[in-house]
Amino acid sequence: MIFEKIENKEQVLSSFEKMGFENAEIIFAFIKEAYEEFEYKHQVIIEEEKKRKEAKEKIEELLKEQGLTMEELYTSVAVEEKKKRTAKPKYKIEVNGVEHTWSGRGRKPKVFEEVGENLEKYLIKE
Repeated sequence: MIFEKIENKEQVLSSFEKMGFENAEIIFAFIKEAYEEFEYKHQVIIEEEKKRKEAKEKIEELLKEQGLTMEELYTSVAVEEKKKRTAKPKYKIEVNGVEHTWSGRGRKPKVFEEVGENLEKYLIKE
């Protein structure tokens, strides 16, 4: 009943008359409280969008001052991240004509486990 399409004030008045004054008061209070909460949430969303827009504008302004574009920024960050992730091999071993390398980080590959604990002879000399 409350959430049906309401086209005019007379429909609301008719619904209130059917439910009685006390029930109408209770429903009105619930509707008012729900609307205030809805309005508050809406304002929070608007404020968050405004802050995000302002932050984006500041970033774009800083990039413009430095002669950079967003694309250049993301490209340079991606390249730096990729460089950080790649570790140089520290050990090298050849088994059955296949060369295996390991950085010495993370889990030890099976081929290096089979060699034993002494990996010194497999160190890559720079």
